[in-house]
Amino acid sequence: MYPFELKFRNTIDKPYQAKQVKYLLESAQYELELYKPDEFKKGKNWLSFKNRFFRIRMIFDIMESTDGGLVEVSETKEHTFGVTYTVSLMRFWVRMIVFFVIILATTRQLIPITIIGLLMVLFGWLYAFLRHRWFSNYLVNKMTKSLER
Repeated sequence: MYPFELKFRNTIDKPYQAKQVKYLLESAQYELELYKPDEFKKGKNWLSFKNRFFRIRMIFDIMESTDGGLVEVSETKEHTFGVTYTVSLMRFWVRMIVFFVIILATTRQLIPITIIGLLMVLFGWLYAFLRHRWFSNYLVNKMTKSLER
């Protein structure tokens, strides 16, 4: 679902070969491991990762706002590699709602706190969107370089 999940699609302009999908997913897993997700699962053409909900991370860590994601490699109509990077932001939304409710309950200033809360959610979501879009492009670039070896 859109505001709770972000999905980015990229292509690798190399001819699709099913035997290379394994190498692409290994490259993606290596890059994701640098950000220390808690769990990986692999399939034939996909790789998923999960984060524990209450794990404390640095605020600038790309995995801080996510609770999981999926990297999927498929063949496109042009017979090239299609890479789909999907990430769930449910952890971000739950934290924002809890933070908003706590502040609202302690201050009892409905209008100003609502405006501040909406701005925080808007800028927080935009920040997460831009970071994951950048990470999607970065991941595809690393996967492309792994094909060149």
